Amino acid sequence: MLTPILYFAAVYSGLPDTVATHFDANGLADAYSDKSSLWILVTGFPIGLYPLMKFAPTFDPNGNLKKYDNSYSKLRVIIQLFIAAVVLIIVLNADGVIENTAYAITFAFAFLITMLGNYLQTVKPNYFVGFSSPWTLESEEVWRKTHRLIGRVFFFSGIICALVMAFIPQHYAIKLIVALTLGGTLYGSVYSYLLFRRIEKQKT
Repeated sequence: MLTPILYFAAVYSGLPDTVATHFDANGLADAYSDKSSLWILVTGFPIGLYPLMKFAPTFDPNGNLKKYDNSYSKLRVIIQLFIAAVVLIIVLNADGVIENTAYAITFAFAFLITMLGNYLQTVKPNYFVGFSSPWTLESEEVWRKTHRLIGRVFFFSGIICALVMAFIPQHYAIKLIVALTLGGTLYGSVYSYLLFRRIEKQKT
C-alpha cells in the first residue's frame, strides 16, 4: 500500500514542475497542476481510505461484517490495492514511465472486478457490502445463490476484459467490462427476485 508514496517521494525532486493531474477517455492528459499537488492524491486517498473502511462495519445493523471480519478484511485489501495501483499509475505517468494511462487504469479496473467477483462468492449476508435487496436479505439461500452468480459474472468479466485489451481499442475494453458487469448485476437482481418467489411458493 505504501509503494506509491515511497516511489513518489524517491522521484519527486526529478519530476517536472508541472505534471498531468487529469486524463481524458483516451488516457491522454487534459489538465495539469504543480507537482506538489500530487502529494494530496498520493497520500490522501490511501491514508483517508483506511479509517473509512476500518470503521465501516460499525454501520452494519446485523453486525455480520464484524462477525466475519476476516472476509471483510479481504475486501479492504482489494480496494486499497486498486487505489494504490491507480495512484502509482498517475505517478509513473508524471515520471515519464507511462505515457498513456488508459490501458494501465483499465487493466487495474479489470483486476478489481475480477477480485471483487471472487470475493462476492464468499460474502455473508449484511446491509453494507454486496447486493442487498429485500429478497437477498430475507433469505440466506437467495443471498448465497445470487452472490455466487453475480460473483462469477464479475470474475469472468474482468478476465475477459484483461485478455481482449491487447486486441481492441481501450475505450471499447472499458465499455465491454461495464456492460458485462451491469448486465450481470441486472440479471442477478431479477434472478434473486424469481428465486425468492419460488422458495416462498415451495413453503406454501
